[in-house]
Amino acid sequence: RESSGNDEEDFGLFEWHARRRELHRAKVLEVLAQVERGWPEGPLQSLSLSPTLISLEEWRPEDTSTVKAAIRAVGQGLHHLDLSSQGSVNSSMPASVTAAAIESCPHLHTLNLEEAPCSAEAMAGIGAMKDLEELKLGGIAVMLKDPIDPTSLANVGPLPRLRVLHLCHTEVDSKVVATVANRCPALADVDLSSSPKLTHEGVEALAQHCPALRRLGLLNCEAVGPEGVRALGQCKRLEYLCLQRVRGTASGMRSVAEGCSHLAELDVCACFLLDDDVQAIGDMTSLTNLDLNAAHGFGIAALQSAVSHLSKLRVLSLNSQRFPETQLDDVLRAIVEWSAEAKLEVIDLNNSSITSAAVDLVRTRWPACEVSTIHCRGVQS
Repeated sequence: RESSGNDEEDFGLFEWHARRRELHRAKVLEVLAQVERGWPEGPLQSLSLSPTLISLEEWRPEDTSTVKAAIRAVGQGLHHLDLSSQGSVNSSMPASVTAAAIESCPHLHTLNLEEAPCSAEAMAGIGAMKDLEELKLGGIAVMLKDPIDPTSLANVGPLPRLRVLHLCHTEVDSKVVATVANRCPALADVDLSSSPKLTHEGVEALAQHCPALRRLGLLNCEAVGPEGVRALGQCKRLEYLCLQRVRGTASGMRSVAEGCSHLAELDVCACFLLDDDVQAIGDMTSLTNLDLNAAHGFGIAALQSAVSHLSKLRVLSLNSQRFPETQLDDVLRAIVEWSAEAKLEVIDLNNSSITSAAVDLVRTRWPACEVSTIHCRGVQS
């Protein structure tokens, strides 16, 4: 709860939380000690410490030794290991824990090290895990406190079974991505969000070497440029694409529309789009989720024409879309005229120029639709 203004009462609340954390820590260490001695219900195949000890602001020596001993005791039989801190910027897990885990668990299928430190030597150990199918590294906290050496990521692979690879906030460049793509041809789910050094060459390498690619996250990868966006047209199986805040999206959507016939989810939040790009989005008739939050550069006619063809949409964001007078209302009128089979479930109209009349049309057509209209001057509360 919020501070009461009473120092004595607030300090008592702080002591209660501190004591609760200590009890939780003791229980976790007790369970891990049991793991080391031998789990009574049989061999463990999956172990997750997230977000128990991993999110502690301060690791004690006994924490480190107990965790390492437990992982070493069961490592040979583990298939799934999660040491992520789930975004805790206070995480201070020692790198020795990660290193011990990688050394002790050669048969892992999934490994989650988001927000966990990982040395170059540990990265080389990951490269030897031939059964690995899912790998998640990086994150904001580790970038701020103990960043991963981007060049060490080139040691990942060859991993012929790797399908999921998340490298958010790892500062990877196109050369590293190209190396990984060449060594991991089975990749189907790749997230490279917040990689400012990634250019069109890295995206082209993914499109060329990873024909099974179905999900791709490029949030805040501003340097990808129009060549990189156009290269995505080669990803014939792509189902999810995030281009949020990618520069050069303009003039690239036509290639995506023509090449990615299975695309179901598209995020172009805060992207500059030309009328032709928006009309190309209208040709992506397989879309079920479309995020146009703060997308700009196009006219109302292109937007209205595009949404009129997207009757499979279930989730739509027009957040921050503002046009003169009641022009945005015409877009919603085009939506409610979809075929009888259409079923809009969520529409985000926050900060837009929509009016109450148009909102009422949507609610009348789909009473169960979740409609958000925060900060819409034309909508009566």
